[in-house]
Amino acid sequence: MSEQASKPEVDYTAMEGPQLLDVLRDDASLWAEAFCQHAIKYDFSVYDRSIMITWFANAIEHSSDVRRRRAERAFKGDVQSITTSLK
Repeated sequence: MSEQASKPEVDYTAMEGPQLLDVLRDDASLWAEAFCQHAIKYDFSVYDRSIMITWFANAIEHSSDVRRRRAERAFKGDVQSITTSLK
């Protein structure tokens, strides 16, 4: 059995915005899966340009936010480590 087949499918369409963003993080494959689920649920039979721009602009912006928060946490950890070693 493949790894993909063994994982239960997550219903991204059941999630509210903040939860969805937390789950998708900056993982393009998760964003693509979530988009496909929404497309099926809401019958995006015609992929309107504005829907595509909105969806992927959110993905790009959120990815930037996720990486910024990671960098901030790493920086704070480095500062604490240096401060502790100076004592």
